[in-house]
Amino acid sequence: MALSAWWWRLTRRPAVLRLNIHGNLPENYAPASWWFQPPQIRFGQSLDLMDKVASDPLVRHVLLTLGPLSCGLAKAHELATHVEKVVASGKTVTAVITHMSEQEMLIASRCTNISLPPFAHISLKGFAGSAVFVRAAMEKLGLEPEVFRAGRFKGMADTFAEREMPPAIREQLDALLTGTENEFWADIAHARGKSSKEARQLALVPWTVTSLKEAGWAFKDSTKIEEEHLSKVKKIVTEEQYRNVSASRGSGKRIAVLPIVGSIVLGNGRPQQSIGNLDLKPLLEKALTDKTIAGVVLRVSSPGGSALASSMICENIKRIAAAKPVVVSMGPVAASGGYLVSTPATHIFCEPYTLTGSIGVFAMKLNAQALLATLGVSVGTVAHTPLALVNSMHKKLNDTERNFMQQQVDDIYRLFLFEVASGRGLTASRVVELAQGKVYTGRQAVELKLCDELGGLHDAVRKAAELAGGKSSETPRVTYLTPPRRLQTMFSQSGLARALLTSLSSNPDTSRLLSGPLLQVLQAAGCSSTGLTPLDNLEALITLGATGEPLALGPLQPL
Repeated sequence: MALSAWWWRLTRRPAVLRLNIHGNLPENYAPASWWFQPPQIRFGQSLDLMDKVASDPLVRHVLLTLGPLSCGLAKAHELATHVEKVVASGKTVTAVITHMSEQEMLIASRCTNISLPPFAHISLKGFAGSAVFVRAAMEKLGLEPEVFRAGRFKGMADTFAEREMPPAIREQLDALLTGTENEFWADIAHARGKSSKEARQLALVPWTVTSLKEAGWAFKDSTKIEEEHLSKVKKIVTEEQYRNVSASRGSGKRIAVLPIVGSIVLGNGRPQQSIGNLDLKPLLEKALTDKTIAGVVLRVSSPGGSALASSMICENIKRIAAAKPVVVSMGPVAASGGYLVSTPATHIFCEPYTLTGSIGVFAMKLNAQALLATLGVSVGTVAHTPLALVNSMHKKLNDTERNFMQQQVDDIYRLFLFEVASGRGLTASRVVELAQGKVYTGRQAVELKLCDELGGLHDAVRKAAELAGGKSSETPRVTYLTPPRRLQTMFSQSGLARALLTSLSSNPDTSRLLSGPLLQVLQAAGCSSTGLTPLDNLEALITLGATGEPLALGPLQPL
């Protein structure tokens, strides 16, 4: 395969390039589903590939097979801007789509042609949002959550505290959807030369392949387009072959890209799911001490998590920012703890569709008295001090203990506000106004000065090189700093919980609760994975609520 790519380059024959973009486009290497499959390449490499195509005179036409995508609109938009560069370089790019949702449409809108097979699935439905509320489910299990918060719009606290969506969260979600859909329809309309009204019609009526073609949204069949291209250039190059053709290396400043991806947890995280402060510590230390690294780009794609772990990472980033430029590139979600770790940066880039902000803190404490009573377990305790039993799950908190928990949350919230004011150069009163757990789109965040500029990963790399004194005519040399790959680890098991709760694992109602809405919340908090049993999920839930650790955790899902 490599030999044929080398021979094509040596003979300098113009070619049609076939590319395939699908899945969630991971920020780090994603392990293969099977041992004989290669790992999925990282998102940054897909961007690099598009830039390589744009500057390659031997690639005349690109057949881009899109989807199904599950990467969110922010990544889709970032990739779309790079496709736009390929088209601007004079090449023809044809998007071939078998399943068209808003994500595929966002990328395809930048292509020269959009091709839909006769039986393509059209899934342009517009925008909706939802939030999960699990209090009633937890009470059915005999678990009573007591929630403490700082921030009226801190939606993750309501996940545990409420049985249905409160007005404040509905207001927040409605504002996010309005901002996102206005951005999207204007984006699509401008790219395809349509009016905003025409673009919005895509979500208002059912469409077929035929009606999309008649309305001018899709064009020729991909087979005919490929035949036309081959009649001119006679050569097809696959994506795998093309990746084996070396690209020119940068000659400018060396920039380290460090992904902070997934929920932020204390200690070590799980591959593809969470990142721990101990995972990042040696990488941040290398970024600081390696004198060949002129600047650092943090690729933040995280809803946050542990407030303590986020603050420890933030302190390490401050040390780097005092010595060399630090630039943040936000992915689909960079909120709460994900926003906190971004605040020391010299410059923050985000996509228009990024979800960020969520400056707020909450903590949850579980009372498992009812569950223990159901199992026939009684607990006797002796305490010598007023707060000795604050972490006990055997009883309800008293007023002294509640005041202590709320004070912890309030203290961390004040520190969070201070970091935002200090890092962003805003007044304390202005930060209080912007905080309260409110979530913003990327465009809104730039307007509110929570971020500096709309842009993607490559924009951040160029900015870091510029701040490090690099020349605009030089291409930065990029080095990725990523945690070493580890085998997937199971959630650490609580012996007491397993001994007490084994009987629940065979209960159909319990299994259904723990495999549904509770699982979504646990996965986002970095406490569970899809390979675990309902009993493991219950243990994770109990462990999450056993300590009452303050959390800086924002929205779970990108739009």
